[in-house]
Amino acid sequence: MATITISEEDLQQVTLAVGSILTNNNDGKPLLYTDLEIKTVAIQPALEYYFTKFPIKISYEQEIISDTSVDIPYPDQTTYGVTDISIVNRANGATNSGFNFWNVYNFQNLGYGSTGNGLAGGYGSGYNLNGSKHLRHLLRSEMDTLANEGTYRYNINHSERKVTVYSSFLGNIYLKWAKFSYDFNQVNFARKKDVIKLAKGFLMKETGIMLSIIPETGATIDIDAGVLKETGQEYIDEITEKWASVPSFNILRS
Repeated sequence: MATITISEEDLQQVTLAVGSILTNNNDGKPLLYTDLEIKTVAIQPALEYYFTKFPIKISYEQEIISDTSVDIPYPDQTTYGVTDISIVNRANGATNSGFNFWNVYNFQNLGYGSTGNGLAGGYGSGYNLNGSKHLRHLLRSEMDTLANEGTYRYNINHSERKVTVYSSFLGNIYLKWAKFSYDFNQVNFARKKDVIKLAKGFLMKETGIMLSIIPETGATIDIDAGVLKETGQEYIDEITEKWASVPSFNILRS
């Protein structure tokens, strides 16, 4: 069973809709659900629906050597997918200009040392080491073209919970994990009320079902179980339709 974390204040907001039903018992004990059971039937499904729509995104990066395949396991049990993956910094280091002895030699012997001669360097100076600044841009353009023609593949294996990446160029694997949480504090503040209302809907619907199948509870409950179920479903529909209008974070497939 998942460990669900929620403050007493937030839990009370959820149970408020059916609070009198849950506590209306002569011995003072909960009539239908304990707090733990409320978390299971109402809070847990609300959090699962929320984080499926709005996952926690965690960035991850690691180097990959050219012409190799790398397996990256899902980092933990709360990770359920990947929202973005790419190879960045391809051919890293391959385009750096050679600031070496021969550049200095050519710079001195070809007369680039005086201001105004040769190709201009940074800030308008003539110091450009035999045009190495321009050569660097040419090499970078050439390497970018080669990198764009490289082979890059990825496979997301949800059953084995791993990502396999192949690159024909040296570079860095950059991805974003999609994660869920059973901690209510991880819910974005702007959507907190929505999640509470969604949890209310799940609780009201479940309570209506329970009341309709329990012939004798030992307490007088003056409420229509059918209305409770319908109202709960209306709450659920209201929030799910509201969230449906928000663009989703696509979970990448193989």
